[in-house]
Amino acid sequence: MNKSFDEIMEEYEPLLRSTAASFSDKTGLSRDEVYQTASLALHRAYLTYTDGRGVTFGLYAKICVRNACISEQRRIAAAERRGNRSVRAAEDSRSEPLPGFDRLDLASLTELEKNVIRYRAEGLSYAEIASRMKIGTKSVDNALRRAKNKLRAIYYGTDLT
Repeated sequence: MNKSFDEIMEEYEPLLRSTAASFSDKTGLSRDEVYQTASLALHRAYLTYTDGRGVTFGLYAKICVRNACISEQRRIAAAERRGNRSVRAAEDSRSEPLPGFDRLDLASLTELEKNVIRYRAEGLSYAEIASRMKIGTKSVDNALRRAKNKLRAIYYGTDLT
């Protein structure tokens, strides 16, 4: 493939947006969260695609993005079945300030998790954070996921296991 990932992102922006719109309704996640999942899947597709295997990059990318969103949807459904607080209920209340937010203990986060959260809050993309911190985009995603899980557990008083 002769295109840069930035060119691919621009070309597949409509796919990412439509996927985010579709799956945000099904998962209860915000469009931004689904868009991030879809973007990471597109990046993985970009890195793993091999020409000459009988499938176009466009089809391969679409399948990868859709499968990643389905996996995230299943992960959320499984968490809800295990009795974790509903992701949908958490999303419904996101526009209001979190009561008890002051009891969140950021000391439980690693330096990596704190830095990734800080950069993400500054508006950097996963790729920009990865470049700045000299780590992979999957490491960025994993650090954000761990941090979110830790903060949820602290906030709701649940165990991480």
